[in-house]
Amino acid sequence: MIHKDIMTHPRTLAVLIELGWGDRFEKDLEEKTEDSTGDWSLSFERIRDELIERGLVYRLRGGQGSPYLALTDEGQRLVGNLQKNQD
Repeated sequence: MIHKDIMTHPRTLAVLIELGWGDRFEKDLEEKTEDSTGDWSLSFERIRDELIERGLVYRLRGGQGSPYLALTDEGQRLVGNLQKNQD
């Protein structure tokens, strides 16, 4: 199943909320969002690439070259709005 708008997919929202708590290594983020949503219809890689393309996250390299994601300022604003709407 392909979602028309990747931004409304439950796994995308889970990735953004997790990043709202701080930077995350991709491997950890991928595993956690698989577990939390139980939805395998959209790959983590596709979500990551879309968030990067939309300017919502940076993809950086940590110790030993491990990739991690961090929210941009735009991503921070979006997550803040998402969290307000959840309250």
